Amino acid sequence: MSANPFDKLSPAEQAEYRRRFPRAGWWIGALPPPPDLALRYQPDLSVQCLQQAPPAMAAPHHLMGPGIPPQPNHPLSPATYYRREFAPAPPLQVSQARAEQATPITHLDFSVPQNTGVVGAVVTRSNLRLPCDISFVDFWDRLCAHMDLDPTEAVIGYKFSTDRVGDALRSLANENDLRVAIDHGQGLVHRARTCKIEVVIHNLVCMSLELINLEFHNNSVAESRHQGSSKHEELEA
Repeated sequence: MSANPFDKLSPAEQAEYRRRFPRAGWWIGALPPPPDLALRYQPDLSVQCLQQAPPAMAAPHHLMGPGIPPQPNHPLSPATYYRREFAPAPPLQVSQARAEQATPITHLDFSVPQNTGVVGAVVTRSNLRLPCDISFVDFWDRLCAHMDLDPTEAVIGYKFSTDRVGDALRSLANENDLRVAIDHGQGLVHRARTCKIEVVIHNLVCMSLELINLEFHNNSVAESRHQGSSKHEELEA
């Protein structure tokens, strides 16, 4: 027995139903579409064939490992990705690389005073560039000759150009003192970026004489300025 209620009607009733309600039977699924809608709603056989065909098997991805069967190329199936494991890169030794690239410091600059043993003379300074591997005997002879001092009576101290004004002087009297000064100076040069690093030499015996010379020089400059201003006032008068 048919489940379609339209089949229970007589042929005359079916003809009358189609005449009065040409689309109602199609809406409820009991009749085929009417002639004016048949072409528009005719099912596409090619789509039906594709939907009924078995899904094609896709080729395995190049990242898929061996032994994994290929997955069907279903439009709704999620893509599967496989991640390769890579060995972590070794940590970069920044400090070691910088130490290897750093240029070795072979010389240091010494700021050496002159005229420290002459009363009334103006104390000046000059630069003396010496190798870092110099012996203390050679260093002492060169320094005393540059400062015009007796090597047997000279007492030398030093500071660095980066020290503060109130920092104490360091002694420079033997080989160990020289090595400490050179090692410290090399470290300052390595860390310096723009400023020039110098070992500032001081004559400890003539420190008071240096102050006397400096005071004498300042007084001389002040006196000459005073005399110049007095002459200028006389000319204006």
